[in-house]
Amino acid sequence: MSELVARPYNKDYEITDAMFGAFRSPGGARLFWRLLFWTSVLFTVLYAVLIPPLGRSIAAMINEISSVDVASDEEIGRAMARTFGSVGTQLFILSLGSLAIIAVVKAAFYRAYFRNDLGGVFPFRLGMDEVRQFVVQLGYYVVLMVVYILILLVGTTVSVLLGGSGGAMTALGGVLMLLTYVGIIVWFVWFGVKFAPASALTALRGKTHLLAARHVSKYRFWALFGSLVVAYILGYIAAYFLLLVGGIVGLSGLFSGGVLDMFSSGDAEGAMATMSATTSTIGFKIAALIGIFIFCAGTAFYTLMLLGPSAFFVQQWEDMDPTKAFE
Repeated sequence: MSELVARPYNKDYEITDAMFGAFRSPGGARLFWRLLFWTSVLFTVLYAVLIPPLGRSIAAMINEISSVDVASDEEIGRAMARTFGSVGTQLFILSLGSLAIIAVVKAAFYRAYFRNDLGGVFPFRLGMDEVRQFVVQLGYYVVLMVVYILILLVGTTVSVLLGGSGGAMTALGGVLMLLTYVGIIVWFVWFGVKFAPASALTALRGKTHLLAARHVSKYRFWALFGSLVVAYILGYIAAYFLLLVGGIVGLSGLFSGGVLDMFSSGDAEGAMATMSATTSTIGFKIAALIGIFIFCAGTAFYTLMLLGPSAFFVQQWEDMDPTKAFE
């Protein structure tokens, strides 16, 4: 296997091959739509299983807070602490489940892109490809969030200390706080682009790579940035639109049941009773499941769109391997 080093950037390519790389694997658009359908199914199952108990836990937390006799910050904090453990655990499981699904989807897409392995009607598998994708994703988000927290903590602490000094130091503290937020934005953008190829590089080489992704993005940073921005915008528009459609379809029973009118008129007790009766019907549950599937289709479209640019530039980086000229 060739050495992991930065390689020259080949400018002789169609930018659309990077922006729309999600449709440019050997499987083409047909594979894209097949992956989108099955990804939507997996996310729908995940949400259908985990969202209802999470909703009950959140409702229990709200009831616990509302039952506090003296609504002081201290008492509210204690009430939240008594129930937040369940909410936090379920959110953690939901996050891991989402990462696992994305890992499975990435592994399937990259197998098609790099190995021409299109899979079958159901393109997903469970194996080391998926494990490596999960690990590299988890490492990616851990590094991203750890540095983010450090920037925020240092910037906020120093700003508060300067602000307490009075005079010109207060103004300096405000400026530093502003610079902290700017630094966080810069960090998210820089890290997000610099190490975007990590999953694709991992799939190409069959070994988990995170920090080594910098070799791929070197000399390609701005081309990768531009391609990701276009893919992100298209994915976001589709996801937002399908979120709205899914919400309308999934909550149609509440709109027609007059629940919102009851809430707006102040009849919270009547609204809760009507909502409980409505959500327990088979019709509402079927509509909610369809709404969730539509929403998940938006999530799947967004996820798949962002895979294309990274895969394209990793392949271009691989093609620039000087040793290949002598093979």
